[in-house]
Amino acid sequence: MTHSIDFKRIEEKLFLIQNIVLGSRAYCVERDIGRTVGRYGEGAWSDYSYRLQELVSSYTIECAIKTSMVQDFVAANSTGVDLASVDGEAREGFEIGVVHSGAFDLTVRESCNKIIHASKVDLGWACANLRKAKKIEYWAGCYHLHGKQGKSAWHVELDMQLWAIAMENFHAILDERVDWEQVYGL
Repeated sequence: MTHSIDFKRIEEKLFLIQNIVLGSRAYCVERDIGRTVGRYGEGAWSDYSYRLQELVSSYTIECAIKTSMVQDFVAANSTGVDLASVDGEAREGFEIGVVHSGAFDLTVRESCNKIIHASKVDLGWACANLRKAKKIEYWAGCYHLHGKQGKSAWHVELDMQLWAIAMENFHAILDERVDWEQVYGL
């Protein structure tokens, strides 16, 4: 028997990541958050950006590790499921991000590997001008991952909303095609 993975918890994190992406602008407007001092004082931007980085990183790492483990379980148990096809179907019609440097295709599997092995991570921010001299800054949903494979540096920018959708699709397709009793040895 392999480790038991709770898909419901992964899906919960993916749901929350999407909601955070879609709600960041509204939250920052409501709370007057920007790199300049807003109504909540100098610490508002630092607190927000730190909390957001920590939350997004934790959720993303958990989803990536558990999804990679599931892929390994499925591959190791001769299920007959073509993981590369499932990966392609999960991303059909959209790109989950951009490879800025490095020579690889950005698949669900590769994005999970990059998340796990990134040595530097940055959130991508956007600005909105609300009124004269009133500027807020919010998370645009971009997640920059940097690392090295051997001596070659790589940089990936994930669109976290689309990445989360692709992950949800990937799990749903796997759920339809995999005999989980065989994988888990039940």
